[in-house]
Amino acid sequence: MKFRWLCFLALVSPVALQAQGGPTCDLGNSRQVYLAGGGAVMYLGGPVFNCNNGTTIHADSGVYVQSTGRVDFMGSVRFDEADRALTSQYAQYVGRERRLMAQGNVVLTDKRDGSVLRAPALDYFQKGGSNPEDRIEIYSGRPHATLYRKRSNNAAVIDTTNVDADRMTILGQRAFRGFGNVQTVRGKLTTKSGYAEFDQDSNYMKLHDHALVQTDTFRLSADSIDADLVNGDEFKTLRARGDVKLDGDQVDVAAPRLRIEFVEGNVERTIAVGGARVAADMPQATATSQDFNLTADSIDALSPKQQLEKVIAVGGTLGERAPDSLAAKLPALIAKDWVRGDTVQAFFGATEPDTARALQRLVAVGNPASSTYKLREKVNDSTQISVNYLTARHIDVAFKEGAVDQVRAQGDIRGLYLQPARPEPSARTR
Repeated sequence: MKFRWLCFLALVSPVALQAQGGPTCDLGNSRQVYLAGGGAVMYLGGPVFNCNNGTTIHADSGVYVQSTGRVDFMGSVRFDEADRALTSQYAQYVGRERRLMAQGNVVLTDKRDGSVLRAPALDYFQKGGSNPEDRIEIYSGRPHATLYRKRSNNAAVIDTTNVDADRMTILGQRAFRGFGNVQTVRGKLTTKSGYAEFDQDSNYMKLHDHALVQTDTFRLSADSIDADLVNGDEFKTLRARGDVKLDGDQVDVAAPRLRIEFVEGNVERTIAVGGARVAADMPQATATSQDFNLTADSIDALSPKQQLEKVIAVGGTLGERAPDSLAAKLPALIAKDWVRGDTVQAFFGATEPDTARALQRLVAVGNPASSTYKLREKVNDSTQISVNYLTARHIDVAFKEGAVDQVRAQGDIRGLYLQPARPEPSARTR
């Protein structure tokens, strides 16, 4: 986001007086000039000021108080310079404070890119004195900003960002802060939070208080979210803390802490941390795909080119496959295929002809690791299910077409095999 409005007007003392080191402005035209108190107060009708920096100022009327260096402009106020324009119903400038206060349908426009800021009122503080940099403050009234920016990788494409908040602060050309129900919308990207900060110089975004980031491929909510950006408008890294929930195209994640890494705008890696790695009373991290659920102290999901490929889980790990329609009829204790271990790795691949990512292999390592899995056998016109419970130091389970295909185990192997009872042969077949 560009915040270029603030290289703005160093305003005026009228009639060729210089305001606190600002430009010199001459009264170029006025319907009426009335002096009071020996010139201590000047009343102007329809004044037009021309400043030596190219700025022009118009209003229906104006009042200048010499003792305070204050200028009041009333009715159809317009400040015009080469790159920016401000219109309002009323404006007041206090030279000693280097402060412009504009009220009534305030519109600030950047002529270079068309960006527009609208507010019931705003205060503009010029750099100098007690002000380390130019600053705009909008204290209330739900201001709205529409920002236009050329894409860094394609100057012919212009992105539009809409920003709303209960109040705003804009610092120089570098930073924006929003307070109270802050919402930004740029194409398919939406953010919401109680507080938002965007720093263009450092390519940084910070969202606090019910933070939300939503795109066409994921929805991320948390107590707070901050991000490193590329060229001010593309995610490089997202970090979320506190009641984190990620709803993605291929995997959903819940955790106390989460980190998402991007390559060229695509999610490349997702790291979730919970349990004892965060605090003694924190819940573990969970990752859920279409047919698989993983729980652990830390979960690292790798998705090159935004295609889920591998998930590595460490610390008190449990991996479960959702039961199919046949297995769902079994008791809950044995309805799911599952593995436990100190470390569990899950591997995913595309299904044919579907392009969805499906679980293809589970590898569990522990002291010991354990698993329960089911094998299906066709008997006459029915399918019978046998249940296998296995412990070993290393368990490798391969899946094919949604069912267990092969199981390999190494190191101190023990197990239990449960098979349905065979029906007794009838008297005719004895």
